[in-house]
Amino acid sequence: MSTVDRPDRRTIPPLVHGERLDRATFHERYEAMPPDVRAELVGGTVYIMASPLSYRHGDPDQLLAGWIVHYRLYTPGTVGASNASTFFDDYGEPQPDQHLRIPS
Repeated sequence: MSTVDRPDRRTIPPLVHGERLDRATFHERYEAMPPDVRAELVGGTVYIMASPLSYRHGDPDQLLAGWIVHYRLYTPGTVGASNASTFFDDYGEPQPDQHLRIPS
């Protein structure tokens, strides 16, 4: 059982891979999807993500995460995260494996 309360899926249309949406509509529909569905909005286009990931993906991802942690420790003013949604503008809400940024 999910610990996140999600809106009733019957009243909100599901996300469709390749559909063009603005970020607010994407986010509303994403919140209404079942908990195991992963999706991103990139350039206004919906991408439904496949899962689970393989070792071939996980091994370099772990190395990248280690590099980011090391870089952050020695570079003041940087922040990072793993598998966190990133809100860019009205047409972007990707969820990268890792990210490193300088907050504005």
